[in-house]
Amino acid sequence: MKKRILVVDDNEDILDMVKEVLTYEDYEVFCIKSTVSFDEHVSKWKPDLIVLDIRLADGDGGELCKKLKSNSLTQHIRVILYSAYISGRKDLASYSAYAFIAKPFERSFWKRSGIF
Repeated sequence: MKKRILVVDDNEDILDMVKEVLTYEDYEVFCIKSTVSFDEHVSKWKPDLIVLDIRLADGDGGELCKKLKSNSLTQHIRVILYSAYISGRKDLASYSAYAFIAKPFERSFWKRSGIF
């Protein structure tokens, strides 16, 4: 069974790029552009990993990560946060995220990162 990855970003170009690379690497990838349906997708889709932008148009990815990590049903899911704002790296511990990725990144980053 393929590992499932949920990617959350309000930028369509980023979603397309990340989905293309991860699908090519043989992951099952689902993308959403809004925090509105986040909880529903996590409970329904049960991802193995969530790749989450910290700054979203309709919410805070860091807060979503904290929420996941405080829930016994979702705390096991690894979360990778990413942002163009370097200060996000300082907040990594407070979010309880697995890793932080600084934007911008290139397609090749996802293949060579070893995170997945």
